[in-house]
Amino acid sequence: MRVRGIGRCISVVVVLSALVSATGCRTSGEAGLNLLGSPIHELSSGQFIQHWLVLGPFPNPPLEQPGEGGVTRGGYIVDYLAELGGEPAATFSKDTKLTFKDSAGATKTAAASEVKSGGDGFIDLAAVFGFPVDTVAYALAYVVSPRAQQAECYFGSDDWPKVWVNGDLVHALWQVEGRSCDPMQDHFSVKLRKGPNRVLIKVEQHLGSWSFAFRIMTAEDGKAFRAEREFKEKLRAFQNAKIRAHGKDGYIFPPGPLPKLEWERPEIVRDLYGDMPMTVRWFDAQQNEVTKAIAPGRYAAYVECVKPDGSKIRRAFTFFCRPAEWTPWSIMSWYRADAPYIRLSTVDKAVWDEQRNFVGTATARALIDQFLSEEFGAVFLAGMSEIKPLGRAPTQLDEPSMLDEDYHVRLKRRLLGVENKYPPLAPPRQKSGAPATVLHSGGLGDAGFKPELVEKVRAVCRDWFALEGQPLTVLVARHGVIAMHEAFGEARGNPVTVNTKFPLASLTKCHAGLMLAQFLDQGIMNLDDPVGKYIPDFPTKGDKAITLRQCMAHTTGFEGHGDFRGMENPWLDNVLANGVETLKPGAKFLYNGMGFDLAGKVMEIVSGKSFFRLMHENFFIPLGQDNPTMVDLGFGIDCTVMDLARVGQLLLNKGAYGNVRFFSEETFERVIRPRPLKEFFPKIEGMGDYKYNLGLNTQEDTREDDNPADNVPPARLFSDNSLGHGAASGAILRVDLDKDLVIAVSRFEPGNDYNKYCTRLLTAIVDAVE
Repeated sequence: MRVRGIGRCISVVVVLSALVSATGCRTSGEAGLNLLGSPIHELSSGQFIQHWLVLGPFPNPPLEQPGEGGVTRGGYIVDYLAELGGEPAATFSKDTKLTFKDSAGATKTAAASEVKSGGDGFIDLAAVFGFPVDTVAYALAYVVSPRAQQAECYFGSDDWPKVWVNGDLVHALWQVEGRSCDPMQDHFSVKLRKGPNRVLIKVEQHLGSWSFAFRIMTAEDGKAFRAEREFKEKLRAFQNAKIRAHGKDGYIFPPGPLPKLEWERPEIVRDLYGDMPMTVRWFDAQQNEVTKAIAPGRYAAYVECVKPDGSKIRRAFTFFCRPAEWTPWSIMSWYRADAPYIRLSTVDKAVWDEQRNFVGTATARALIDQFLSEEFGAVFLAGMSEIKPLGRAPTQLDEPSMLDEDYHVRLKRRLLGVENKYPPLAPPRQKSGAPATVLHSGGLGDAGFKPELVEKVRAVCRDWFALEGQPLTVLVARHGVIAMHEAFGEARGNPVTVNTKFPLASLTKCHAGLMLAQFLDQGIMNLDDPVGKYIPDFPTKGDKAITLRQCMAHTTGFEGHGDFRGMENPWLDNVLANGVETLKPGAKFLYNGMGFDLAGKVMEIVSGKSFFRLMHENFFIPLGQDNPTMVDLGFGIDCTVMDLARVGQLLLNKGAYGNVRFFSEETFERVIRPRPLKEFFPKIEGMGDYKYNLGLNTQEDTREDDNPADNVPPARLFSDNSLGHGAASGAILRVDLDKDLVIAVSRFEPGNDYNKYCTRLLTAIVDAVE
């Protein structure tokens, strides 16, 4: 709900809008602050402040006229802590409550609570207060310094902040548009006194996510930190450095001499490692090593450089030798591409249609230029030259990119000398005894639901679609009986159906985990094996050794999703290995997708198959899924809601579906059921009690908190034996083993009121369980 005005009684008079009226406000709980009960942070740690008291939410209504500095939302300039001494001096405890009247005259309460970050410093205010529109909140902590000194701060927020240290406003930023939270986006210095120093942060919220992160360190530590950060930036620039073909032909070249390769920006490499000779080996389509291109078709270049410490840099690329009589640029004069109208306010569609000839020519030129300058053109032409007519609609397994990945996995195993080293991964086996439960049609009574289930869920879904026009599909099943399987809304002007494919985003991670579970179940790999056991560029011992468990539990130290070209990079593992020196594996939980991709590269080396082929042959097809597609392990599966629900039922069955067993119940209990991270990483910073395993966590959804001022935690919706994972697309998977319940929801985007409607949807389902 957009707050248009507030009622308040604060010593500082600020006119927000014509809707603001003066009313009484009061505090309850402690009048002052007991410092011993407040969050304390030792400056000597040099880390993010991870423990805060937060107080809110307060209204942040739009101003009729911009205020000083162009401020357009009133909560940013209102001192909501006036009765507590004002923002420069106010303190509060976890029992503090402030009440006020909103523009409608209703009494509202802002309450304080303790919040801890997950080890990465991020304080997710939306997780505390939901995703309200136009609000503000405060956060309070104390930094203890052994002496009076200068300190350096790194700060990030979503949206705009104010920061006070010992009553001084040391940092304030405002712009009309919001911003995303990067913990290193702001840098400033502060003066600290000996002993405790009060830090108060105010973060306003307009739309979307709502968070902040604050790191503070001594000036000496700040200098070392900047040097370390500069090295990491140089190292990451090197990891992203590209090797290019020299000359006009690029990745598509004529028969004869093979292209010469060179670093696109050699100064980046030289800055870190000096001059390193580059060794290039070439292979044809049959993986014969060659010194020149005789026949048209696929070629691959494998590049090695040896760093000063003896470790290797490895890269591989696909090239296409074109027929001698064919020149890409010669077809530009006659080739046309049918480009649909690009909706743009400055471009009239009638003009687009009239310029159809020029549009077609320009699009063709852009396409040919892309083919010549980027490796994808060679991947495309090599694959299309090798594919034979199928007589049916192709799947992802038949695409040129899949053939390219298959080729490079085979070549990589050959180069590493592991072609026959590992036992083959067996396909999912025939289940002994009675078939496991499969999703099937039936009545609400058979599923154990009350009659009102369908209409209550429909009401929530219709309201959710009406809010922002985001379509969704829903499948609810219990005891294997599908109680509801419906679609709501439309996309691109067409109604979505239950067969519409939606992105799973990070729910892809649990699929990757279930694929790894097959290797673990068959004894081919162990979850605590070091990655270096399978990929020689990684250490196998010491504090830099990364294990498969760390890869699948976000504790490698990696960051990002799909970085360095992701899984399409044949030697992604080597790129990651060249950054291990900056990591502290097992030290903290840092959410990312790169660990999952690294585990995927291990699975490719061991199985001899590209991961996406492996996923289709050993998971999607045996589970009877409707041809999903996949582009990464950390994100990137597109599938129907039924496909997602089948995964949920597979988990309910602890590894089986129908007559097929993917892994044993013992494997489910040992490596899939979520467990506290501290069981495996006893020295982990924060998040030790977080239950996670192979891309699945215990779901702790709660009912809507109608009166948060009571400080009574809202009731849990699911049992302790529940599984699932979040998704940036808004997709939902909830599997409650105790309730024998599967809930699957697909969306394209979460939307601004995601938490509210997700909670209402899940509550409507759970309340209908008999």
